[in-house]
Amino acid sequence: MSRHALILALALSGCASSRLLRVENTILTQRTTELEQKLADLERTAPSAEDFVRNPDMSTVQRFLGRAGYVHSPSPKNPNQVRLEYFGRNKNFGVNLQYFAGPKVLFVATSGYLSLEESNHLDSLVLLLVQLVTVNYDLLIGKFQLNPETGEIILSAEIPLADGLGYHALTETMKQMCEAADSRYPDLLKVAQGQGY
Repeated sequence: MSRHALILALALSGCASSRLLRVENTILTQRTTELEQKLADLERTAPSAEDFVRNPDMSTVQRFLGRAGYVHSPSPKNPNQVRLEYFGRNKNFGVNLQYFAGPKVLFVATSGYLSLEESNHLDSLVLLLVQLVTVNYDLLIGKFQLNPETGEIILSAEIPLADGLGYHALTETMKQMCEAADSRYPDLLKVAQGQGY
């Protein structure tokens, strides 16, 4: 290859590199602008500190409950547990909320809701347990469980908190659970007393 051809080849490759850099810079500038716009949109629509806490604890849960109008009281024995009373149309019952820091889970469960002692005989007891399994398939949030030690039937749910806690997530869980427990109570009581199904 002649010296002139080599210089021409180097010059052309330099031009090509320069042109390629300009195209790459234009594309990167457009992409950066798009990403900055998406980030601005996300920041504008992101929940505020009032609505979402990245590292929640029991004080976060209590603040959200108070904001939603739930009158609650902390447990004197456990600082990570609170209790409130729910007054439904069909049944009044308690709701316990307990925060487990290790797995970062909030456990929500009814108390004083229904007991196996309300069953009249073995047939109604078996029918009640079968009915609870059936009802659990229909529930969007929570599940009915039997505490074998006390004979108490509870409706419970677990809210994972590893990614934070939102005000609306907590209050919607509380609303769905309490309304489900209240609306299901008459039918479950009838089954327990041998009057239904």
